[in-house]
Amino acid sequence: MEAAAEFVSGNVQIVTLPVMAYVLSLAFFAYWTVTAVYVYSIGTIEWKDDSFIANIVWAKQTRYIMWYFLFGLFWCVAYLICLQ
Repeated sequence: MEAAAEFVSGNVQIVTLPVMAYVLSLAFFAYWTVTAVYVYSIGTIEWKDDSFIANIVWAKQTRYIMWYFLFGLFWCVAYLICLQ
């Protein structure tokens, strides 16, 4: 504990690293969410007569794009954690 306290007191800027990583993660999640909505909306809109909510019919490639995009989210978050 004493050695860790001496290191942190000597390198105060090290405390800002987790805060910067958190802010960067929030910005990335906001970007990913907006982009995921755009990717989700790719497809043909199908309306039902008794409902006011539309259904989006995806092509097979769109489903693969969403899985790839989700993998990208996990990979980028793991990379940000690794940098921290």
